[in-house]
Amino acid sequence: MSARVFLDTNVVAYAFDPAAPAKRLRARGIMDGGDWEVSWQVLPLKVAKELQQVIDEWERLFETSQRALPPVRVRPTLGIV
Repeated sequence: MSARVFLDTNVVAYAFDPAAPAKRLRARGIMDGGDWEVSWQVLPLKVAKELQQVIDEWERLFETSQRALPPVRVRPTLGIV
């Protein structure tokens, strides 16, 4: 039996996107209908792309925070200076 609705992978991604609450609610509303399917061939590519974007953002934030913080010197007997 095939589903009535074939979801684009963006709908699945928006269902879990905390940065887009309106789109998340709409996507979850569509998915709550239950009679849908998604391409399992395309989904891993979408997930990998989204994950790479998150990793890139974390790296950018880490590099920015490293430049913004002054160096910390530690003296073993006296603690942090």
